[in-house]
Amino acid sequence: MKGFTFTYGKKDFFIETEKKNKTQKLASTIFKKMVNLGIDIPDNPTTRNELLYCMDKAECEIHTLSNGRQYYEIHGDGFGGRGSFVDDGNTIIIKL
Repeated sequence: MKGFTFTYGKKDFFIETEKKNKTQKLASTIFKKMVNLGIDIPDNPTTRNELLYCMDKAECEIHTLSNGRQYYEIHGDGFGGRGSFVDDGNTIIIKL
């Protein structure tokens, strides 16, 4: 999967999208999806700018360990190691 990633609270978020650029409209769409997940975050220019600053282009892959447990591997240009086990709820995948 391709898209963007950011950390909010103690959770990693991966935004699956074909979009290539970080825009105010993209940030607003992400906030709407987060509100649908029960995360109360205000959608205003300041919070959108903060999100755009923190978001990185990334790829997310699902890998399976030898014991069958799956985990998200989120990586991008200059970083890696984000993501967690699929079943622990610490990585949120949002499809746009």
